[in-house]
Amino acid sequence: MSRYWYFSATLPGLLLGAQPPMSGQEFLAICGRLMTKEDFGEVAGALEYLKGKEPAVFRSNFLEAFVAWEKNFRNELARLRARRSGRNEEEFLRPAERADEAGRAAASCFAVEDPYQAELILEQERWAAIERLSSRSSFDLDFLVAYRLKLAINERLGSLDAKTGSAGYEHLYQDIIGGVSSTAETDNPGEQA
Repeated sequence: MSRYWYFSATLPGLLLGAQPPMSGQEFLAICGRLMTKEDFGEVAGALEYLKGKEPAVFRSNFLEAFVAWEKNFRNELARLRARRSGRNEEEFLRPAERADEAGRAAASCFAVEDPYQAELILEQERWAAIERLSSRSSFDLDFLVAYRLKLAINERLGSLDAKTGSAGYEHLYQDIIGGVSSTAETDNPGEQA
């Protein structure tokens, strides 16, 4: 795996919920100048991979693990929402191995009634998963991918308020429950929500 010693060492630290030191676009512009084309593609595509547009082969072991965690997390949220609405949960699931940790994270989010607080907890759970899965990464591609994802979380948290939290929660709910039924019939599991 490629190492980016100086670049990684010069990046400012990130704290959950803190004002990001740069935008995701500014970070990608720096990455584009300092990284190999292949590694830059992995960092630039990280957010899209979470939406199901995965590469044939991941260059970042961390990103591959986080995408798997995110699928489990969304599946567990879909299970909980389907049970609440009395629907068959299997029709809303994406192919993924089940993980207890993702189930616990989803349950903690699902238990919150306030949509704004639920959005905050969703991002806290994602941040915690990034921290755990990238804990052995430093100065390498995995570190930079994790940094990109954390920047995206902080940008999103910075844009939230109670009103947008409610709208975002509803969008995520529709993405998992409503949108899946229309994509469940596709042949490509990566296209399913």
